[in-house]
Amino acid sequence: VGPFVSIHGGNNAEDGRKNHRDNQAHKRKLQRNRQCLRNAIGDRCVVGAIGAKIALNKADGKVVWQTALESATLSSPVAVYTESGEARIIQCDNDGNIYLLDGLTGSLVSTLKVEGNIEGSPAVYMDTMVVGTTGKNTSYIYGITLQ
Repeated sequence: VGPFVSIHGGNNAEDGRKNHRDNQAHKRKLQRNRQCLRNAIGDRCVVGAIGAKIALNKADGKVVWQTALESATLSSPVAVYTESGEARIIQCDNDGNIYLLDGLTGSLVSTLKVEGNIEGSPAVYMDTMVVGTTGKNTSYIYGITLQ
């Protein structure tokens, strides 16, 4: 699936020093950096916006691609790789849609609709993605095989 980057709450990922949390702009910048570190693909990082996924060039911060989604997202995107090494982004939205995007172009590869709202980030191990849903009579845990 690819390497994982561990970021521990409150500490700078590069040097381990405590982050300053009294400046709101600094706090937002740290959150953006965290998403880039977790979802790096080649020379890009994938970040969330309300109802969209955006890939930025890590060198200059310019938008490489942007993909609109049907609903807002609370979960983080997850990077996975095909057997041939192609990058894919999994993103879930609040309406139960699961999107599989091409990591280099942002184009939609596949979608799947499940019952309930998805608020948590999916977990992936080998070729299986696990994600939970919430809602009245729609709280489930799904195991989905990636192909």
